[in-house]
Amino acid sequence: MANLEQQPKSGKYMRAKEFHGMRYHPLYKTWAEMRYRCENKKKHNYKYYGGRGIKVCPQWVSFAQFVDDMGERPEGTTLDRIDLNGDYSPKNCRWATKQTQMNNMTTNRLLVVDGEAKTMAEWSRIWKVGIGTIWMRLKLGWDVADAVKRTVNQGKRYKATNRAMERMA
Repeated sequence: MANLEQQPKSGKYMRAKEFHGMRYHPLYKTWAEMRYRCENKKKHNYKYYGGRGIKVCPQWVSFAQFVDDMGERPEGTTLDRIDLNGDYSPKNCRWATKQTQMNNMTTNRLLVVDGEAKTMAEWSRIWKVGIGTIWMRLKLGWDVADAVKRTVNQGKRYKATNRAMERMA
Protein backbone atom coordinates (compact mmCIF):
# COMPACT_ATOMS: atom_id res chain seq x y z
CA MET A 1 0.00 0.00 0.00
CA ALA A 2 1.18 3.55 -0.69
CA ASN A 3 2.58 5.68 2.12
CA LEU A 4 -0.53 7.02 3.82
CA GLU A 5 1.02 8.75 6.82
CA GLN A 6 -1.01 11.66 8.09
CA GLN A 7 0.38 14.92 6.71
CA PRO A 8 0.53 18.16 8.68
CA LYS A 9 -2.39 20.46 8.03
CA SER A 10 -1.67 23.03 5.34
CA GLY A 11 -4.03 24.96 3.10
CA LYS A 12 -7.77 24.59 2.80
CA TYR A 13 -9.04 20.99 2.79
CA MET A 14 -12.48 19.46 2.32
CA ARG A 15 -14.91 19.48 5.22
CA ALA A 16 -15.75 15.79 5.30
CA LYS A 17 -16.15 13.13 7.96
CA GLU A 18 -12.80 11.57 8.62
CA PHE A 19 -12.88 7.86 9.42
CA HIS A 20 -9.43 6.84 8.18
CA GLY A 21 -7.22 9.50 9.78
CA MET A 22 -5.85 10.52 6.35
CA ARG A 23 -7.75 13.73 5.75
CA TYR A 24 -4.51 15.69 5.38
CA HIS A 25 -2.90 13.33 2.89
CA PRO A 26 -1.94 15.28 -0.30
CA LEU A 27 -4.44 13.28 -2.41
CA TYR A 28 -7.38 13.54 -0.03
CA LYS A 29 -8.82 16.69 -1.60
CA THR A 30 -8.54 15.14 -5.09
CA TRP A 31 -10.38 12.03 -3.92
CA ALA A 32 -13.07 13.98 -2.05
CA GLU A 33 -13.69 16.38 -4.96
CA MET A 34 -13.96 13.45 -7.38
CA ARG A 35 -16.64 11.89 -5.18
CA TYR A 36 -18.49 15.17 -4.56
CA ARG A 37 -18.82 16.09 -8.22
CA CYS A 38 -20.28 12.64 -8.95
CA GLU A 39 -22.44 12.21 -5.84
CA ASN A 40 -23.42 15.62 -4.44
CA LYS A 41 -26.30 17.20 -6.38
CA LYS A 42 -25.60 20.55 -4.67
CA LYS A 43 -22.07 20.71 -6.09
CA HIS A 44 -21.83 23.42 -8.78
CA ASN A 45 -20.35 21.06 -11.38
CA TYR A 46 -22.49 17.99 -10.57
CA LYS A 47 -24.37 18.41 -13.86
CA TYR A 48 -21.13 17.69 -15.79
CA TYR A 49 -20.33 14.53 -13.81
CA GLY A 50 -22.99 12.81 -11.68
CA GLY A 51 -25.70 14.54 -13.71
CA ARG A 52 -24.33 12.83 -16.84
CA GLY A 53 -24.28 9.44 -15.10
CA ILE A 54 -20.56 9.40 -14.28
CA LYS A 55 -19.87 7.44 -11.10
CA VAL A 56 -16.96 6.54 -8.86
CA CYS A 57 -16.16 2.82 -8.93
CA PRO A 58 -17.15 0.93 -5.75
CA GLN A 59 -13.57 0.21 -4.62
CA TRP A 60 -12.73 3.95 -4.66
CA VAL A 61 -15.23 4.65 -1.90
CA SER A 62 -12.14 3.77 0.16
CA PHE A 63 -9.57 6.57 0.09
CA ALA A 64 -6.76 4.11 0.85
CA GLN A 65 -7.74 1.99 -2.19
CA PHE A 66 -7.81 5.11 -4.41
CA VAL A 67 -4.24 5.99 -3.33
CA ASP A 68 -3.15 2.38 -3.76
CA ASP A 69 -4.53 2.23 -7.30
CA MET A 70 -3.42 5.68 -8.50
CA GLY A 71 -0.13 6.05 -6.62
CA GLU A 72 1.32 9.41 -5.74
CA ARG A 73 0.49 12.31 -8.04
CA PRO A 74 3.47 13.41 -10.18
CA GLU A 75 4.19 17.12 -9.94
CA GLY A 76 2.23 19.28 -12.40
CA THR A 77 -0.56 16.74 -12.93
CA THR A 78 -4.17 16.25 -11.86
CA LEU A 79 -6.68 13.41 -12.02
CA ASP A 80 -8.02 12.82 -15.54
CA ARG A 81 -10.51 10.37 -17.04
CA ILE A 82 -9.27 8.87 -20.31
CA ASP A 83 -12.79 8.20 -21.62
CA LEU A 84 -14.80 11.32 -20.83
CA ASN A 85 -18.03 9.35 -20.72
CA GLY A 86 -16.58 6.63 -18.49
CA ASP A 87 -16.61 6.35 -14.71
CA TYR A 88 -13.79 7.12 -12.31
CA SER A 89 -11.97 3.78 -12.05
CA PRO A 90 -8.37 2.49 -12.12
CA LYS A 91 -8.65 1.54 -15.81
CA ASN A 92 -10.11 4.90 -16.87
CA CYS A 93 -8.04 7.34 -14.78
CA ARG A 94 -4.52 8.71 -15.01
CA TRP A 95 -2.43 11.61 -13.77
CA ALA A 96 -2.30 14.12 -16.64
CA THR A 97 -0.84 17.55 -17.32
CA LYS A 98 -3.07 20.55 -17.92
CA GLN A 99 -2.24 20.43 -21.64
CA THR A 100 -3.23 16.75 -21.89
CA GLN A 101 -6.47 17.49 -20.07
CA MET A 102 -7.26 20.47 -22.30
CA ASN A 103 -6.98 18.17 -25.32
CA ASN A 104 -9.31 15.66 -23.63
CA MET A 105 -12.48 17.75 -23.28
CA THR A 106 -16.00 17.21 -24.58
CA THR A 107 -16.02 20.75 -26.02
CA ASN A 108 -13.00 20.18 -28.27
CA ARG A 109 -13.41 20.17 -32.02
CA LEU A 110 -11.25 17.59 -33.75
CA LEU A 111 -9.84 18.55 -37.14
CA VAL A 112 -8.64 15.86 -39.55
CA VAL A 113 -5.62 16.84 -41.63
CA ASP A 114 -3.85 14.28 -43.81
CA GLY A 115 -5.83 11.51 -42.09
CA GLU A 116 -4.74 12.55 -38.60
CA ALA A 117 -7.25 13.91 -36.07
CA LYS A 118 -6.07 16.52 -33.56
CA THR A 119 -7.64 19.36 -31.65
CA MET A 120 -7.41 22.90 -32.97
CA ALA A 121 -4.94 23.73 -30.17
CA GLU A 122 -2.69 20.80 -31.12
CA TRP A 123 -2.64 21.82 -34.81
CA SER A 124 -1.97 25.40 -33.74
CA ARG A 125 1.13 24.34 -31.80
CA ILE A 126 2.38 22.07 -34.62
CA TRP A 127 1.96 24.57 -37.48
CA LYS A 128 2.48 27.74 -35.40
CA VAL A 129 -0.79 29.27 -36.60
CA GLY A 130 -2.97 30.97 -34.00
CA ILE A 131 -6.12 29.21 -32.83
CA GLY A 132 -8.12 32.34 -33.62
CA THR A 133 -6.70 32.38 -37.14
CA ILE A 134 -7.62 28.73 -37.71
CA TRP A 135 -11.08 29.27 -36.26
CA MET A 136 -11.75 32.33 -38.46
CA ARG A 137 -10.48 30.59 -41.58
CA LEU A 138 -12.82 27.67 -40.97
CA LYS A 139 -15.69 30.06 -40.32
CA LEU A 140 -14.91 31.73 -43.67
CA GLY A 141 -15.18 28.34 -45.39
CA TRP A 142 -11.51 27.46 -45.84
CA ASP A 143 -10.48 23.85 -46.40
CA VAL A 144 -9.36 22.34 -43.05
CA ALA A 145 -5.83 21.53 -44.26
CA ASP A 146 -5.34 25.06 -45.64
CA ALA A 147 -6.77 26.66 -42.50
CA VAL A 148 -4.29 24.75 -40.35
CA LYS A 149 -1.15 24.68 -42.54
CA ARG A 150 -1.02 28.08 -44.22
CA THR A 151 1.20 30.44 -42.35
CA VAL A 152 0.30 34.10 -42.03
CA ASN A 153 2.15 36.38 -44.44
CA GLN A 154 3.81 38.66 -41.90
CA GLY A 155 5.19 41.05 -44.53
CA LYS A 156 1.81 42.06 -45.95
CA ARG A 157 0.34 42.54 -42.49
CA TYR A 158 3.29 44.73 -41.47
CA LYS A 159 3.06 46.92 -44.58
CA ALA A 160 -0.70 47.28 -44.27
CA THR A 161 -0.35 48.30 -40.63
CA ASN A 162 2.31 50.88 -41.48
CA ARG A 163 0.15 52.40 -44.25
CA ALA A 164 -2.83 52.63 -41.89
CA MET A 165 -0.66 54.33 -39.24
CA GLU A 166 0.66 56.84 -41.83
CA ARG A 167 -2.90 57.75 -42.83
CA MET A 168 -3.80 58.40 -39.18
CA ALA A 169 -0.84 60.78 -38.68
